Amino acid sequence: AGNNIDPYAGNAANATTPQAWTSPTAATKNTNTGWLGYNTSQYSGLTGIANFSATKWAPLSSNNPANGDSPHLMMEDGDQNDGVTPTVVSYALEVDVYQPSDSYVGVLQYNVVPKY
Repeated sequence: AGNNIDPYAGNAANATTPQAWTSPTAATKNTNTGWLGYNTSQYSGLTGIANFSATKWAPLSSNNPANGDSPHLMMEDGDQNDGVTPTVVSYALEVDVYQPSDSYVGVLQYNVVPKY
């Protein structure tokens, strides 16, 4: 119960400046030990998010709209869906060698809002 995967954002990555994936390199358990990142195939056009490519990742934020936090935007399109071109969001998780074996639990919540 005392273990947690502490967020590590490789190369100071964030939503506006995603970076190439780097492995967590902490030397202490539960501190900077886990990289939970996302990538989107919508490489441009996101409000407040830029410079994604197939090899760049941003850390997931801990924003919780139930607590009044702003949602974390991952895709946005001002055009009608053509029914052919998919938008893909990928996730990856890596923990370093100092993270103890344990049972870890987390919640990833999506809110899809179509606008017409």
